[in-house]
Amino acid sequence: MPGASQGAALPQGHRAKEWSVPFFMSQHQLLDSLNHRDLRVRTDSAAELGDGVMACLLTPAEFRQAQAHFPILFRRDQASGAFSALALFGFDNGENLFLEGGHWDAGYKPLAQAVQPFLIGRSADGQPGGQVHVDLDSPRILRGGPENMDGEALFDAAGKPSPYLDLIAQRLGDLDAALLRLVNVLDLTRFDLNIFAASRGLVFGDLRFADLGVVDLQRFEQ
Repeated sequence: MPGASQGAALPQGHRAKEWSVPFFMSQHQLLDSLNHRDLRVRTDSAAELGDGVMACLLTPAEFRQAQAHFPILFRRDQASGAFSALALFGFDNGENLFLEGGHWDAGYKPLAQAVQPFLIGRSADGQPGGQVHVDLDSPRILRGGPENMDGEALFDAAGKPSPYLDLIAQRLGDLDAALLRLVNVLDLTRFDLNIFAASRGLVFGDLRFADLGVVDLQRFEQ
């Protein structure tokens, strides 16, 4: 990671349910120690902090860890035909059954959820590599300077990235690399269509999710 003052960089009854994956990034800025040295970040889990979501994006590199805790669904975009993978947390918009008393009640938290309130940014001049951006409107952001010791610091007194920020940069880098490979990895059309189930909707009890399906993981990895 380069000097933080230059900007920190990286090393979604029986009737079909309509649902979406909320996206909270609304006022993002390139993170740097000059403008953001006093920011701290809440790392606990709560619906009001952005964890009240029904599902979130999942990358293929996470399948093995995630499948022990969450159903993995595949959604096909009707316009482009492209697939995306989702970890399912609940059955209604805003429902997350893995939130319990201010903590994440599962052994794994998908990267797309774990990196909040940060996201991957790109330089305006088109230089390769990602940057660490932060959503200043996120409820996870705490302000107030050194006297506020809640949450995790992003920089130390000298303006150097904290271990927490280094971890976030690593996670964003892993997520960025995985997303770049996503299109080729999730080309499910090259598999026998029998392993992409529920092309007309996936049924859980009395709920049916349109345009979703599942894949047999063992056959997927062959």
